[in-house]
Amino acid sequence: MLRKEKQTFTDEDIEKIFAAVKKLRMWFWERDYLAIWLMLRLGLRVEECVTIQEKDIDWEKRILHIKATKVGEIQPIALKENHVEVLRIYIKTFRHKFRDGYIFFPYKNTGYKGRRPLHLHQNTLRHRFYMYLKEAGLWEVVTKYNYKDGRIKNIQRFWMHDLRRTFATKLRRNNPNAPLDKLAQATRHKNLDNLKNIYIVNDRIKEQEELAY
Repeated sequence: MLRKEKQTFTDEDIEKIFAAVKKLRMWFWERDYLAIWLMLRLGLRVEECVTIQEKDIDWEKRILHIKATKVGEIQPIALKENHVEVLRIYIKTFRHKFRDGYIFFPYKNTGYKGRRPLHLHQNTLRHRFYMYLKEAGLWEVVTKYNYKDGRIKNIQRFWMHDLRRTFATKLRRNNPNAPLDKLAQATRHKNLDNLKNIYIVNDRIKEQEELAY
């Protein structure tokens, strides 16, 4: 499955996604809601999100220590007061479900080859997220003919990583004069060129939207 141009979610899209989570009310939908919310609010990658443990949260300093980062080192993320409050309520409610302190507990007791999983698998979260997209009317797969190799290819509109891209794009728009290296640090991005290209694409989309009105 391929994808079209880089996408971000609009505020209306986000409202539809969270409404879909509440409407479907799948088993442990509150867990999914928090995971999606954190990825959108903190710019987490899916593997960073599902491997959060309660001990990674410094309640006093309001810092979340992310372990499974792409750059291969533990990195701190500053939490706002509302982040801390939401996490406190969730952990108090579901702590009895945690395994080894992982706050995003698995759906089943057994995983691959009978192994007992400690946390929610990232592919499980992706699958459930795409179910929410379908319910929200945001799931779209376009079939295109590739004239170069003569093959028919399916192109998906939205992916889960677009939650992180939405966070990064809003961060830049809210801080237009911030140096790129500071934005890279805030998004835990190592490749500055890749980061810049993502923003350029989204800025161009925004300009086209503004010209359309």
